[in-house]
Amino acid sequence: MQTRRIFRCCWKKAGTISGGTTRIISLASKELPFHDMIIWDRAVGYNERYDSFTPCYEMILALRKSDDAKPYFNKDAVRLPYNDDKIQTYLRDKRYKDKAARLAHLEKGKYATNILRVPSLKGSSKEKAGHPSQKPIKLIEQLILSSSRPNDIVLDLFSGSGTTALLAEQFGRKWIGIETDKEYIDIANARLEALRQRQDSPLFKDA
Repeated sequence: MQTRRIFRCCWKKAGTISGGTTRIISLASKELPFHDMIIWDRAVGYNERYDSFTPCYEMILALRKSDDAKPYFNKDAVRLPYNDDKIQTYLRDKRYKDKAARLAHLEKGKYATNILRVPSLKGSSKEKAGHPSQKPIKLIEQLILSSSRPNDIVLDLFSGSGTTALLAEQFGRKWIGIETDKEYIDIANARLEALRQRQDSPLFKDA
């Protein structure tokens, strides 16, 4: 199948699924073995409920192809840096005799947990491209770098404005995107063209 392309697909509407994300996750878990549940902490909640706490996270389900499958995961690709003061504090821990090895470990950063704290996009963000539920580049970057190798194929069944395709291409992955809305396909293709013309595109700089 051709990669590095967004395909337009008209999903056949066979009814609705009640219960939202939790229901979809439950159904998916019946088809494939569970591997992990990752929480995206959006940092800022959306004030969309008045009968409970303000929602501030979304769930990302990780499944395996089979019970004995060994998913690829690169922990070093998503380490979180320590600041200099923290590194110096940890280096004074007398339990570690090999200071050089300890320093090398600390300079790589601490291992990320399965709670990814990445602020959701605000209206003024430079990343915003016109899709109402567009995900932050930093979030998709962590998922792609930790769970795929260069030249692996990244599939996005709901491509939207193409953020997953952008990151996959930037990091040397093959990708396939599927989207129903031609307007969003055009936005995604324009973002991809900007990336190809200039790798230091402001699309990839912090908002």
